[in-house]
Amino acid sequence: MAAAPPTYPRWALYLAQGQKIPYKRHWVRCTHPLALADKIRRPPQYSQEPECLTEMSLMMACWKQNEFSDIACAEEIQTFLRCSSESEARRKEKMKREAMGQTGHFNLQEVNQILKEFPNIKKFS
Repeated sequence: MAAAPPTYPRWALYLAQGQKIPYKRHWVRCTHPLALADKIRRPPQYSQEPECLTEMSLMMACWKQNEFSDIACAEEIQTFLRCSSESEARRKEKMKREAMGQTGHFNLQEVNQILKEFPNIKKFS
């Protein structure tokens, strides 16, 4: 018994023959008027993974093994403190850039101020 010839999708046949793939239009029905809102709300804040979690867990494991002796775990403590100070410095620098407007994005208050200056027309006369 002979094997059946392979079947190809229709778009592959168009390409093989050097033809354009016919474009199928999809229509969208708008249920609301296309207009911006007069105010936006703060998006939900998703919790990020703590930056120094591994260093902290290593420090606590060392404490547990050495009966909470700071002398025996000095290296782990220094690693955790260094990580937390670097993380705090990055956070402060980010807040400073955002306050100065150097991020290239508008913050929530600026967007709401612009939307307040140019409100949507509600009624047509």
